[in-house]
Amino acid sequence: MPKQHQKDNRKLAKTYSLDIPHYSSVEFPLNVVNNDKAVELIGGKSKINKSIVEDNIPLELRLRPDDAYQHPINSSLATNENLLVKIKLPKGELNKYNNDISKAIMNNKNNFELEPVGLVNKNFKFRGIADFQIYTKSSEFISNDLNKILSSYDFHDVVDFTDSLVTEGKNKKIDAKSNLDLPPLPVYAKVNVPFHYNYNSNKSSSTVMQENGRIKLINKKVPSKIYSIFVNIDDPTPTSPIPNLVSQLREMEKIVKDQFENPTIKNFYIKNTFNYQLIECIKFVRKLFDIKPIWIRKHLNYLIPENWRNVTKYALPHVSYSMKKGPWRQTYIKYGVDPKSNSMYLSYQTENFRVQKDSNDNNIESKSMIAYLESADDIEVNESFLSKIPDEYFFDGQISPVMMTFQIGDIRDPLIKKILQNVEPNTKVDVNNGWLDSITLGKIRTIIRYKLLQLNSNRPIDQSKLTSLIDNVKAEEVDNNESIEANNNNDDADGNVDEEEEAEEDDQQEEFTSPFKKADVDNKLDEDDILNRLSKYHAADISNIVGLLKQEDLMDINAGVSTI
Repeated sequence: MPKQHQKDNRKLAKTYSLDIPHYSSVEFPLNVVNNDKAVELIGGKSKINKSIVEDNIPLELRLRPDDAYQHPINSSLATNENLLVKIKLPKGELNKYNNDISKAIMNNKNNFELEPVGLVNKNFKFRGIADFQIYTKSSEFISNDLNKILSSYDFHDVVDFTDSLVTEGKNKKIDAKSNLDLPPLPVYAKVNVPFHYNYNSNKSSSTVMQENGRIKLINKKVPSKIYSIFVNIDDPTPTSPIPNLVSQLREMEKIVKDQFENPTIKNFYIKNTFNYQLIECIKFVRKLFDIKPIWIRKHLNYLIPENWRNVTKYALPHVSYSMKKGPWRQTYIKYGVDPKSNSMYLSYQTENFRVQKDSNDNNIESKSMIAYLESADDIEVNESFLSKIPDEYFFDGQISPVMMTFQIGDIRDPLIKKILQNVEPNTKVDVNNGWLDSITLGKIRTIIRYKLLQLNSNRPIDQSKLTSLIDNVKAEEVDNNESIEANNNNDDADGNVDEEEEAEEDDQQEEFTSPFKKADVDNKLDEDDILNRLSKYHAADISNIVGLLKQEDLMDINAGVSTI
């Protein structure tokens, strides 16, 4: 038989008449034990009847009905209809289920009766916030004076009483430590409904598992302290990291060792902890510094595995220090290595340029050669490993590099290499030019700057113009007027310097206070050299010597010269 013609044996629900009385209800916000007391607290039967008849008159809940100064909680009126039903259950069933009527009905589906007895079309609810309250029973002023005047209902008595208060207030000295006996204000809080703040969790916070296995909430935006060492060029050479780092590393090594010995912790989780990755990154970085004692950041970033990139800035202070200014600025120098001690460190001097980069530069500088490395022992670091740094990280005069900071020994431009082959290093290091004389350094900077400008703007290199620029380089133009752009401490050139490296350096300098004191090194200027330069210009033509001398240079020489 088709389904639509089958007989439906299900019983229809029983019908009830809704020709029943209408009721009003009060959601009392307290546990009612005494019904008469509850009715009294909301104004009594007469007040309730009045509020039912007139919808604009709310009920007022007063927990201290005898206190005229208390602030009541006003009700709100809901006019939606609700059905009031009477349910009959077998005796004892409701108590059996701890007065849970839902459970009692579910367990007596065929043994209970239901009857509608009324419609509730008005419901008074107390959902507002109680105003601030002041207990006035202990107030002598209210009990003895104010209540008597107000209860007299005589306007003239009220005016006289007010005038007396004004006169008394002017003549009475008030002690700052005593409490003022004043009547309460009519209203304290301007709102009587809860304010939904919609609190959300901090987006920069997250939970991490601590070494002891407990979960901890941390704020990712709070910078961790980095104990980098930045020294001046004439400071003593740091030979080791600060004691805090040494003790922290020992503690981390102990924690990781204990974790590996704990059979309940899987090795996978240990190798993804900050401590393990930092320890392995330090081992890896030490291998790099054993081959090359002085590095620039972008070369390190390319060689360090991608999964250790986040801990690199914490690993470097364990192995290296940096100089604030000078020929080796923006480099990381192995502890114990003093680049001022020997001309062999000439090749590690840096030159950084402020030349506008092409907006279409590729993002090769943000990548690492190794995507993932589990342990520093899994890879051999040697000279051939270092040779894998791409050509884009060096200056060869033919392709536009991805960085604007170069070490002298890494420059591959044939013209610059030829210049360096024909030059002998200085016998004494210069605080600005390092191991090179100012003429040679000026030629190198001129060549790099001109070629960078041409490469970044996709223009051909004019050899005749380049030769002319090199021939015009003079020592006095290089020493102090470094608008030729490069290195050491001048910020007035056009374009952008390698901003990522400067940002990384500044980030570390903010969190470090150097423990090293400045050495007593005699840095007196060569007075004869300064006087020889000044003699080339007439004193009246001051525009010719702008940028030739720094203000501090004039302060260091004799008084007779400094008055020029």
